[in-house]
Amino acid sequence: MKVSVIITTYKRPHYLKEAIDSVLGQSFKDLELIVVNDDPIGFEAEKIVLSYDDPRVVYVKNEKNLGGVKSLNIGLKTAKGEFVAILDDDDVWLDKDKIQKQVKFLEENSAYVIVGTSSINVDGEDDREISRYTGQFGVTNIEKFILEKVPFAHSSILCRRNAMISVRGYSEDLPRAKDIDLYLKIAKLGKFGFLPKCFVKHREVSLKSKNDKEIIKSRCVDSFFHKKVIWRHRKDFPHFIRSYFKITLRYLILKILIIFPFFYKIYKTMRYNKEYFLPTLRIPSINRFSLNRTLFPVLKKLKKGGAMLEIGYSPDENYKNLIPHTEYLNLDIEARNNPDICCDVCDIKWQSDYFDTVIAIEVLEHVHSPEKAVNEIWRILKPGGNCVLSTRFLHFYHPGPKDYYRFTWDSLSLLFKNFKKVEIYPHGNGLQSIWHIITSGKAKVIFNILNPLIAKINFRRTKLPLGFIVYVEK
Repeated sequence: MKVSVIITTYKRPHYLKEAIDSVLGQSFKDLELIVVNDDPIGFEAEKIVLSYDDPRVVYVKNEKNLGGVKSLNIGLKTAKGEFVAILDDDDVWLDKDKIQKQVKFLEENSAYVIVGTSSINVDGEDDREISRYTGQFGVTNIEKFILEKVPFAHSSILCRRNAMISVRGYSEDLPRAKDIDLYLKIAKLGKFGFLPKCFVKHREVSLKSKNDKEIIKSRCVDSFFHKKVIWRHRKDFPHFIRSYFKITLRYLILKILIIFPFFYKIYKTMRYNKEYFLPTLRIPSINRFSLNRTLFPVLKKLKKGGAMLEIGYSPDENYKNLIPHTEYLNLDIEARNNPDICCDVCDIKWQSDYFDTVIAIEVLEHVHSPEKAVNEIWRILKPGGNCVLSTRFLHFYHPGPKDYYRFTWDSLSLLFKNFKKVEIYPHGNGLQSIWHIITSGKAKVIFNILNPLIAKINFRRTKLPLGFIVYVEK
């Protein structure tokens, strides 16, 4: 057995099936799934687990409620795999290749003992996205990440089993901060790896939860055990004092918030609903203003009617209603976006000479082989069909998906050389590019209000555009 996946569950059967499905649906098949049920009198979770006719599923039921940490260690003792993955019963793996990519990483990098991934944090009740954790780290700043915050979601890890066993698994005297303690223990054994793609959906406490005081108390307990863990490992991390001070300060602030929960309500509203709390955040960026000002006239040149394909579909920013069509399909590489066609744009799973119109807005910079993508667009377009594509010239690194390229007039002309007609329009100018840099940080709360005005300042041609729009005909 290559991989053992451990799910511990306690009184959350409504989430359990989704978690199990995301494990058994992995493209990597050489795995076992160990489900440890810590609810001896609850049969709903048991019914769900036993409904799976899959020999890879191993079911363990505790005779009494032992808690999450002891249940994890029971799963670890049961595990037979070379590697161990953890998944909380209310979390979900979003990508069927998660385990495959993590196994490949650890097999190719023998100095690494664990690899985690980015994750998406969602509201526990309505699954609305709250935030994404996409930070990266290396050995040089591992202390900062482990001592001051959780380096990656517990549900994202794949760890060498012999490393976990050599440190005796999870410390059973720690009801909280068990993952941080584990990371600090195995940090002595080897390096930590990180895959930047969001492979995990992590459910947080819902904004709709009314009992703010209970939430604050829970986070206060988390901070207490976090600083307890730091103190326990102080001899291994000589510079622990700064982190210990920061966590202690967080703990004291939470203690005060228990007395004055109103301030926590303000913080929570700002975190979960920033755009409603700070209306300026609802104003589109200068890049979006600039893009649409140049894009909309170009869209009017498109062929009316027929079959239309939108690549890189986003429900928040789609152009379906701006183009008359008789058939509309969307394409995306991410299955979680529920596209009509789920595939890589460099290998479109569709017949040739089919579409009258193809739209690909802000996609090309995320494509690993732009020339292949452009050739595929040419292939699926009918003769006389047209395509509108936009791409960035000046923009911050923005992975998720990966961010590969920036393009110029010359590179775009070269990419689209096989098309009968090619028109390239820059959008934005030097002033707007500088404004874009200024308003990409926290300053946008104030400066966003001027975006519509700055967007009207237009130059015919500039050497410093925000991006380009390409119109082509086959």
